[in-house]
Amino acid sequence: MDNQSNNQSGVNVLFLGNNPAEMSDVYEQFHNYRFEDKKYHMEVSFDVKDSLKKLVKFDYDCILLSDTLNIKEIKRFLKVMRRKNRIKHLPITLLKTDNRFSVSNSGIYEFLLKSSLTPKRLSRAILRAMVSAKKYAQTRN
Repeated sequence: MDNQSNNQSGVNVLFLGNNPAEMSDVYEQFHNYRFEDKKYHMEVSFDVKDSLKKLVKFDYDCILLSDTLNIKEIKRFLKVMRRKNRIKHLPITLLKTDNRFSVSNSGIYEFLLKSSLTPKRLSRAILRAMVSAKKYAQTRN
């Protein structure tokens, strides 16, 4: 993937995780699916530091976060992200392995179990997260 995808129209998604095989599978499923209503551009990042750099440099519409990162990394990412005005209200969708993972009051707007993952469900979760984040940001301004 290249950085040019962020200059195209559509929904720009940053996908953060640390399992290349799993992320590749999700990316390929999502990339190859033909959506009727939206065009998606997905950029992949394998660590928190790289993700934060990309978030500051490019305009993303949503973050897709995998629970393959450990809880400390996820909390650190969310904490740093929330301190930066330009990106603090970006919607986040969490891909979960199971229902035990919880990060309350963190800015994660949608959860999606990996076992039920399809491109269509992922698209709906991303769009719901974007609507929720927009409503939340409006109440904060």
